[in-house]
Amino acid sequence: MPVSPSRRPLTRAAFTLLALSCCSLSAKVIFEETFADEERMHLNPPDSLEWYTSSSASTLEVTTDGLRQNGGGRQVLAHFTPEGKPLELEVGQKLVLSLQFSVEGPTDSPGGLRIGLLNSHGAHAFDDKMNSAMEYEGYRGYIALTNPAPAKRRQIRLGKRTGNGDRLLSTTQNFTMLPSSGGELLQLESGQIYTAELSVTRTAAKEVSVSISFTGSNGQTGVFTRTDSKDIETAFDSLAISPGSKTVSAFTIHQARLDLLPSS
Repeated sequence: MPVSPSRRPLTRAAFTLLALSCCSLSAKVIFEETFADEERMHLNPPDSLEWYTSSSASTLEVTTDGLRQNGGGRQVLAHFTPEGKPLELEVGQKLVLSLQFSVEGPTDSPGGLRIGLLNSHGAHAFDDKMNSAMEYEGYRGYIALTNPAPAKRRQIRLGKRTGNGDRLLSTTQNFTMLPSSGGELLQLESGQIYTAELSVTRTAAKEVSVSISFTGSNGQTGVFTRTDSKDIETAFDSLAISPGSKTVSAFTIHQARLDLLPSS
């Protein structure tokens, strides 16, 4: 049986065009990972990153379809700059993470699906099976949280990592939620392809704007934005995605891209 277009990952050219639809043509591509090499431990930016799982290595597999994390409550982490050399946003610059993904077995789990842009502050976590690790203590940055299968209206939230706990995204205890939730939730269907766009814009010397949107064949959320002006994070070297425990049975990252937009 032919695969329906909504269940087939975009071609690299199509994904690039989608990413550029929100970005200036003068944007700088930090990385564009398509897993075409079928490797997850080949660090060669901008074409390939190293990807780690918080579970055992056997739960994370790579095919031409993407990076598949089997099992719920497991986190995938990648770094896109050398250790100790994060990408620092200047005033007016914007960092946009475009993530094409799918899930299996989504459940009603408020804030259960989490996507983050983070800064390890010079201490990358370089290993699998690190659900809890001292290496995570220095990580800071921003996450978006959504419910993949809402039974009723539960809105999107944005948060900032402020705690020093030894867990990264598998718990929200180390995050402070930015004021008020909002936005429209998108019901995620098993096997369907979705695109999340998480962005951080440095709007002033001591202020950033954080935004998230989700788009799929069955709709889109619109862009949900919040501003942070207290102990802001303006440098980034990592990204992570994690469903909470029992949120999904598996998820796949089909493609990922990070763009740096110049100040206008």
